[in-house]
Amino acid sequence: MSLLAPLYILGALAVAGPIVFHMIRRRPRGRRAFSAVMFLSPSPPRTARRSRPDHLLLLALRAAALCLLALAFARPFLRSAEGTAESHSGAVIAVLIDTSASMQRDRLWSDALARAAETVAQTEPADRVGVFTFDATLEPVVSFDEWAALDPPARKELVAERLAARKPGRKGTHLDAALQQAADELEAHASQASLTTGAQRRIVLISDLAEGSRLSGLEAAAWPAGVQVMVERIEATSPTNAGVQLIAHTENGLHAASEVIRARVTNAAGSNREQFEVSWASVGLADGHQRKAADVYCPPGQSRVVRIEPPPASAKGAARLVLTGDDHPFDNTLEIVNTQAEPVAVAFCGSDDPDDPQALRFYLERAFSPHASQPVSFFTAGHQTAPALAPAEVPLAVASELPEHGTADAQRLATYVERGGTLLAVATTVEHCRRFARLTEIDLEADEAEVESYALLGEADYAHGLFRALDDPRFADLTPIHVWRHRNVSLKSTDAAQIVCRFDNGAPAILEVPHGAGRALLMTFGWHPADSRLALSSKFVAMLGGLLDECVGRDDAPQGLHAAADTIPPDESRTDPLPLERLEQLGVTLAASDEPQGELAKEHERQLRAAELEGRQMYWRWLIVAALAVLGGETWLAARLSRRTAT
Repeated sequence: MSLLAPLYILGALAVAGPIVFHMIRRRPRGRRAFSAVMFLSPSPPRTARRSRPDHLLLLALRAAALCLLALAFARPFLRSAEGTAESHSGAVIAVLIDTSASMQRDRLWSDALARAAETVAQTEPADRVGVFTFDATLEPVVSFDEWAALDPPARKELVAERLAARKPGRKGTHLDAALQQAADELEAHASQASLTTGAQRRIVLISDLAEGSRLSGLEAAAWPAGVQVMVERIEATSPTNAGVQLIAHTENGLHAASEVIRARVTNAAGSNREQFEVSWASVGLADGHQRKAADVYCPPGQSRVVRIEPPPASAKGAARLVLTGDDHPFDNTLEIVNTQAEPVAVAFCGSDDPDDPQALRFYLERAFSPHASQPVSFFTAGHQTAPALAPAEVPLAVASELPEHGTADAQRLATYVERGGTLLAVATTVEHCRRFARLTEIDLEADEAEVESYALLGEADYAHGLFRALDDPRFADLTPIHVWRHRNVSLKSTDAAQIVCRFDNGAPAILEVPHGAGRALLMTFGWHPADSRLALSSKFVAMLGGLLDECVGRDDAPQGLHAAADTIPPDESRTDPLPLERLEQLGVTLAASDEPQGELAKEHERQLRAAELEGRQMYWRWLIVAALAVLGGETWLAARLSRRTAT
């Protein structure tokens, strides 16, 4: 039998108390005065024998009760049942090695490899180990199953061989996801291998643990109980680190190559430098050297925004903005790419004067001009003449006038739509609605609507390209668009056309008709001042831009001057040490810095197994029951003896 808390056995010394009390010999309690002896000197009574216990059974019961209580608090258990736990002894360890961009500094990576080799060398044959690298994702080097399938000497060689092929990349440090996934791997392997609950589960984190590490994912998730994290921090010899990042004007980057570029320079809090310089460097420069752009004064722990002229005209291809004056160059180069989209041709069918503010074309050209993500060049088809270009070259045609049915112009316009083109017809008269019906071969009736003051746009299909940019509660309100004049259109068959937008009275405002491989849209009102206020609304630009994007099939790739796709995340430049208290505040259980190693670790594991065995056996409960039974017998015997003495 073994004891989980042997110091409680010292409580058995309290058994000396009842023995001492029983050995005390008290003087007679009763005194009676006699007149004949009142003049004699008093003398104490003398005993003929030494003090000895009178009630040995009562003394034994009291001593036994104290001994049983002391043994119960010591929590005894039998080690004969430990063989089942020994069969699965050993710790489950996940080794995480940081390969983010900040690990390119100094000798951090070589130190991390040495620390990983030392950690693997300290493992025992019974341990189950998984080795992983992480940056934005967690990548296995040697899985738990591979480790268990190899002989102990081959395990360390395999880890060293595979880690030699790894190196830090250019991605950020997603520490939250790495820790959570590693904890899940630990729990899954422990459950699969049927390990005991006392088996140690530990994550060894080898990282510079920079302040820019992402931790937000740990706030919402509860850290699993029993999983400890041992941090092996790798520190750089020099604390000075500054980085440069591009500040985009819009979501898609810097669209105009002639715009002034804004860059942010950040300096670490522990830096011992504050003077830096940014320069343009490119193989296309005439002199083949760097060209100075600006001097930057940035105190430690702060950031500065500098305005820089665009790359020189002699630079060809991707230009590089280089920061000098720093000890760690991993985040000192910013590659800037100039991606310019080819202009898209938009055909206009009609006789409108481009400079007439009362005509449709005047507002059409100005709506497409600021649409910088897709430059537009207008193709004028002439009065009542269909565009001669193919739909692949002219994806959108806008018509303020439609040609007469049966004419060559009408036939060419119908062929353009049938081959995949998109036609936006603006019906400024009832006759234009009828010509649209003959062009698209649908059956509709049209007349001029009677509007007392103005009509409002109501229900709209926000999945359509015209309204997709307005699919947000902040922009979806169409009531500010007042329509003074419009045409009433009634469809005899709703299967042939889709109503894209309706007026507040339910009448169609915009409808779309599929025709061949293309489509034709009809607006029953114009955006010029005579018909509505649409052209004066900010939604007008978004509607036409969304329609053009849908016609072209434009993706969300950035246009203009923008940072290259493999640019190092800005947070990687924040290389100040992250306080370990931050991890504890997020619920992560950290192992103590003096965590037992070697023989102490084995003793720690044995203690865990002993606690598990004692928790399963729980002999202390029966000892408490026995102590209560003995105390009950002692109480009964003491009461009986006291009654006999009184008699």
